[in-house]
Amino acid sequence: CMGGIADQTADEFDSIAATTAENEVTPTALDLGFELEVGESSPEGQVSLALLTGNMELAVDLCVQQQRWGDAIILAAQAGGELLRKTRALYFQRENAGGGVAALVEAVVTDAWEKLVSNCDLSCWKEVLSAVVVYCDLQRRLKLAGHLAERLANGGTS
Repeated sequence: CMGGIADQTADEFDSIAATTAENEVTPTALDLGFELEVGESSPEGQVSLALLTGNMELAVDLCVQQQRWGDAIILAAQAGGELLRKTRALYFQRENAGGGVAALVEAVVTDAWEKLVSNCDLSCWKEVLSAVVVYCDLQRRLKLAGHLAERLANGGTS
């Protein structure tokens, strides 16, 4: 009886060890040797110069101009506040305006559930209602479900 438990425990530890090995962190540029390109002659040099002088807003603007959205969002998140809000808005306006999952991502990130309910195609009303249930408090959920029901009753014209 005890042998079975010991074997099972050993298998679990082997499984944990294997999972841990799979999840090891891959080195980033900061972990490796690197050189910084600094100056106005190259896009990377411009971003480096903005960061080295503490001009986070310029660094984010440059990343947006260069369509380096990952860097722009990460830097804006570090700065927080208005810069993050502005960068997210630009992202959704310029790069993520394809409807579908893009609209759902925008609603989740910006808390724009009224827009999602008002503008969704009624063929996906169940999915929209599901998102509202998952992400909204009870009072808002009831209001939005009512609006969605009104749209369904009116054939999508409200």
